[in-house]
Parts: sequence; structure tokens; C-alpha cells
Amino acid sequence: MATKKASGSKGFSQKLWVQYELDKKERELVKLWKPSFDEADAQIAEAMGEIYRCGISYESERKCWLVVMQTKHDEGPHANLLLSARGSTPLKAFKQIIYKHLEIFRGKWPPRDDLEEKLVIDD
Repeated sequence: MATKKASGSKGFSQKLWVQYELDKKERELVKLWKPSFDEADAQIAEAMGEIYRCGISYESERKCWLVVMQTKHDEGPHANLLLSARGSTPLKAFKQIIYKHLEIFRGKWPPRDDLEEKLVIDD
């Protein structure tokens, strides 16, 4: 087994997951938020801006929808981070990612101190 640092090169940038799951109270708050189309549109525009992009996919193993949010560029405070949310429908997963980004983190995801930690990999 070899060890390598978790750092990226010009061609590859290592991404790390922001580890945060909503607690029971937070899940209830997300469920209670039933925005109109215009409200949802405004919240998505505020959260995404010109900095972020999201991918959405169905996870058949977990039988849920997954939304992953990341920066569009390899620079900035969240460049090496991925924020995720899951829901039983695409909209519920998207509501959760918006809640995490805007309400929980207020647009500032927690820093990862382990970006330079050594990872054991199987060569």
C-alpha cells in the first residue's frame, strides 16, 4: 500500500464532501417550506449565482434523488468541496441543497482541514 497526499494537479482536482446531514428539526423546516414557483426560482438563482453548478441524478441503490453542488471554477473557498442533498423527489433534494447552502452555511461551507492529509490508496 502506498500513501499519497490528497492534492490535485493542473489536470485533476481532488474534491472532498462536506459532511453534514440535516437533523430532525432541520428536516421539518425544509418540509414546511412550500415556495411558489417564483419564490423557488429566486432562491435557486440566489444560491447558484454565477459561482456554482448542480448535478442531479437518481440513486437506484438508495431509491432517492441526489443533488451535488460545486463551484464552476477551480479557485475560491469551495473549489475542492462538494455539497450534497438527497430527497425522495428531485424537487425535495433541490430544496434541501438550497436550505443547506443558504440557511445552514449562509453561503460559507465549513472548511476542510484534511485537504492535505495523507490518504491510503491501493496502487
